[in-house]
Amino acid sequence: MTPSRQIRPLSDLGQDARRLVRDAVASRSPVYLTERGRATAVLLDIRSFERLDRTSAMEMLVAQGVADADAGRAVPLREAFQRTRRKLRRGA
Repeated sequence: MTPSRQIRPLSDLGQDARRLVRDAVASRSPVYLTERGRATAVLLDIRSFERLDRTSAMEMLVAQGVADADAGRAVPLREAFQRTRRKLRRGA
């Protein structure tokens, strides 16, 4: 599948949505939809979307961890384990 085929006018979605979905699933590549020559939407197969979603969620968690550490809301790993063990023993 050529890259030029993966950039389609938005009107193609209305005319032949099944073909666009088949192309996205078969290639596991995004289909970029344009309106008046400008990108307006992206069509992804579900596996690619889920992978992207998991990656995005992981990046947000890492960013939150960095922000917490920068703000002094972090503890050394050993202390974190000790706190967790105490809570588990108390049943909390």
